Amino acid sequence: MRREVVGGQMNQMMRFVSKIFEEGCGLVRELGEKQGNVSQGILLLNAQGFSLVQHGCLQCMLLLLL
Repeated sequence: MRREVVGGQMNQMMRFVSKIFEEGCGLVRELGEKQGNVSQGILLLNAQGFSLVQHGCLQCMLLLLL
């Protein structure tokens, strides 16, 4: 993530993150319509290898907080 953001790809990373969340919300809506009683989902992230010291930068933190 840091490499992309520092390399000037912040807008593309923001679109990617937004797309991931939109797909998740769409899946919850779709399952709610099909199954009836689905109103929320859980997002699991694998942060193995993530180091705030190595990957953290102001631009990256802004991306994570948006």
